[in-house]
Amino acid sequence: MRSLPWAIGRSIDTKLQPGAYRDGFRSLSAALEQVLTTASGHGRLAYIETEYFGGTGSQAAAAFADGDMIFSAAKPDTPDPIGPDDPINAALRRLAVEAAGHADAFAALGLGRFRSLEHLGLDEDEDD
Repeated sequence: MRSLPWAIGRSIDTKLQPGAYRDGFRSLSAALEQVLTTASGHGRLAYIETEYFGGTGSQAAAAFADGDMIFSAAKPDTPDPIGPDDPINAALRRLAVEAAGHADAFAALGLGRFRSLEHLGLDEDEDD
C-alpha cells in the first residue's frame, strides 16, 4: 500500500491501479483523481507535480474542493522562470492561499523545502 501525501501531516492509504494520465501530468491518473476528488469532500487540497533540473522543467497542478476538481493546468518543459501565474501558484490561489509577504503562494506555504519525494518520506519507486 502506498501512502500519499495529503495536506502535509496527513496521509491516505490506497492501492491505485495504473491507468491513463490527465493531459500534461506525469502521475495524475483517473484513479488518483478520483481519490483526491473524494478526499476533497473533507477539505480543500492541491495535487502538485514539478520536475526541474538546472533551471529547466515542467509543472502541473490541480485543485480540489467540496468533492470536485476546480482547477487543472500544466506547463510543459521550459527554461522560463517560474511565475505567479504558473499552474502550482494558480492552483494554490484557487484554494485561497495568499502570498502575504512572500514571493508567491508556493513560498508562503514553505513548499520549497520539499525538493524530492524523499523529502516527503516517499520513494519514487515505492511498491507494496
